[in-house]
Amino acid sequence: MEAGPSGRLVRVVRLKINANVTCSTIEEILGKRKQLVVASMDNTLQELRMQLEALAGSEEAARRLRVADFDSSSRHHLGLKDSILKEAAEIVERFRSDKGYEWFNSDANYSVAMREAAGLMRLCVGKWLYWLEDTKGDGVANTISEQSLEAVRQLKESGLNR
Repeated sequence: MEAGPSGRLVRVVRLKINANVTCSTIEEILGKRKQLVVASMDNTLQELRMQLEALAGSEEAARRLRVADFDSSSRHHLGLKDSILKEAAEIVERFRSDKGYEWFNSDANYSVAMREAAGLMRLCVGKWLYWLEDTKGDGVANTISEQSLEAVRQLKESGLNR
């Protein structure tokens, strides 16, 4: 107890305060794994948009469309591109909103998430390349756009051409 400016007794508590604002909170530390996966997937999504734009405007796509009048006139190849982007965005959103940070703090789950993040670009570009390289005929782009990324991957791996 000490005397204050007015002469009244005041209880003084001596403290040391750490004003380090760069320290992470427990929630921030626990959320790092989720943050890393989602950021990686967001970056992949941005790269995918640019790569699909380039592929859609490529000479290979133009050559494929010359023998697919219906796909060309109906612009189904652009629908295919949009379907790929939509499904990729849904995958990213699933990791962002459906899974809490606790899920990512399991080593097995984190490993699954990192594998999916790493394979997202390959899976998406693979769907486009399946249409471009492994199919023949007209109206195929629309059919492929209705199939999931995983279904097209399985078709491509099995060697089944439409």
